[in-house]
Amino acid sequence: MIVLILVARLESSGEGWTWVSVAREYRFERLYPGHGAVVTAFQCVYYLLESTMVVLILAAWQRGGEIWTGLVNVPWGGFGLALTWGLAHFASDPKGALTVVMSALILGLVFVGVRKSVAPALATVWLVSIA
Repeated sequence: MIVLILVARLESSGEGWTWVSVAREYRFERLYPGHGAVVTAFQCVYYLLESTMVVLILAAWQRGGEIWTGLVNVPWGGFGLALTWGLAHFASDPKGALTVVMSALILGLVFVGVRKSVAPALATVWLVSIA
């Protein structure tokens, strides 16, 4: 959804969609003159890889919780993600860590809600990451 809004906004401005226009939108061109488009492309790849890792953590904890307890509708993946990904953020950004923990719990609910399907879970995690 966020990507669609960004593309629509860039299209309506007459610029069209390019890596340079996205880099300008995220202000990377100002931070890294002449390299903003490359930084933007690498950031998109980074968030896709991070999102994949998050979905793998969700799936592993979800399966483990289901095996240990037999309860399949409990968002075990979200609890595990909050314990790993969420608590790790306390070391780097204590203020933002609570947001990450809450996001992890919500992503766990989403994972169970999409019947543990990887594609919609990955799309949701990626959109949350880039928003």
